[in-house]
Amino acid sequence: MENEKAIQINVDALCVLKFAPNSELVMVDYETIPRPLDSDFEQLKSQFSLDYKDAKSILSYVKNHFRLKVLLEKYNYCGKLNDSYQGLYSDIPAIEAKYPSNFPNQTTKEELKKKEKETLLFDLQERLQAYYLESAYKICEQKRLQKSILAYSHRKVGWGTPKYELNPNFSIELKTNFGYGYVSYFYTRIKYKELDIIPFSDWILYEKAHLFEIIRYSAKHQLKNESWIEALEYSRDACNLSLTDEIAFVRKYVIDECERMVSGLEEFLDGEKFKFLNWEKISTDVHKEGHNLIEFRGEKLSGALGFIEKIIQFDKIAEIKEFVKRIEMCNEKVQPMLTKEDLLIKQELVELYKILDVLKPIYEDLEKRNTVYENLKSKLRDKMIADKEFTIFNFNYEELEKRFKEQNPEYEKFVPEHKEKKEQYQALTAQIISLETTMANIERYNKTIETYFETKSLQTVE
Repeated sequence: MENEKAIQINVDALCVLKFAPNSELVMVDYETIPRPLDSDFEQLKSQFSLDYKDAKSILSYVKNHFRLKVLLEKYNYCGKLNDSYQGLYSDIPAIEAKYPSNFPNQTTKEELKKKEKETLLFDLQERLQAYYLESAYKICEQKRLQKSILAYSHRKVGWGTPKYELNPNFSIELKTNFGYGYVSYFYTRIKYKELDIIPFSDWILYEKAHLFEIIRYSAKHQLKNESWIEALEYSRDACNLSLTDEIAFVRKYVIDECERMVSGLEEFLDGEKFKFLNWEKISTDVHKEGHNLIEFRGEKLSGALGFIEKIIQFDKIAEIKEFVKRIEMCNEKVQPMLTKEDLLIKQELVELYKILDVLKPIYEDLEKRNTVYENLKSKLRDKMIADKEFTIFNFNYEELEKRFKEQNPEYEKFVPEHKEKKEQYQALTAQIISLETTMANIERYNKTIETYFETKSLQTVE
């Protein structure tokens, strides 16, 4: 297809993965999406510029048009991959109910009529694209069954994990969950000789990473239609490298991934300043110190123990035992740090609780007094309303404050004292909660390390 840069994926064409001509290698290509209704739709669009036409009458035209009426069918179509509540699932009565073209207010009639027509036009344009995509999916699915296409892009709502066997040793899964807001995702998962290819380096490249998620994918993609190019090119490159140079494939997708992760863990042991990627793959600088630094080290190093089982699976095709040893050494080094930090936090908490023991009764007494004042103020407000000085909907709270202070002169001094002690109490309790959370995390990371080595020791004895 000419001018590939101008192609809009899932709009102009589907991105497809297929075998290169006369080869077992694969390539990325594009399947043009047929657009048989464009001329009919252009005629339809002309009706939107007619003043005497409203949305209801235009919709009726579509409903009775022998070709365009297909636009009112239900479609599994995701307008925005990362948004929620996607899909065109309304039936015709529900669509008609959305465009009643009933404007009783003559002043705003023309404006509302125009907006309703604009909404309908956008809706029909989406439905036209959804119809074209459904037709393109059917064509590609037929070609997939004939093996002239291996995989193709889509923008369907919901969960899907189609698996594609590219050769006896290599398969891919295009794991998508579009149209579900913050739980949406787009992953590519590769299996080589039945082994999951895992991006171990993501554990150290991203500050907030989760083991349970990383082991689910080989590559993670942004929730954009154009990400299909990245996903299929990633699959193409990995597949072709596995066929042309198995040693280079293992080095790139296994050895190098392990090396990046383990080297990163070793840097975490000594460093305080780090660079991390966000999920848009933009680098950010992060500086950690004190308790947070030790907590971070504990999280990353103890968490890496969870990858060992996945790393060991590659011992049949690569020498990986050294990586396991280095991960274990990192954990042996961080464990004394965790123990020491745990003790420091406990000592700090003892001192903070001493301060809290003094501050808490003062704060609670002030809170009780404040409740009394608030009740008195509420009664004064009710009296002012009962005396018809003000109404509920037109009340002068400045006058209330003024009169209340006149009746309770000591309140003037109480307010700043209460505010000060309340802020001190809230800051202190927040500090304690934060430290207790950090301490609990550090103890949990320490326990993870202890359990790992205890289990390993028992397995060695057996």
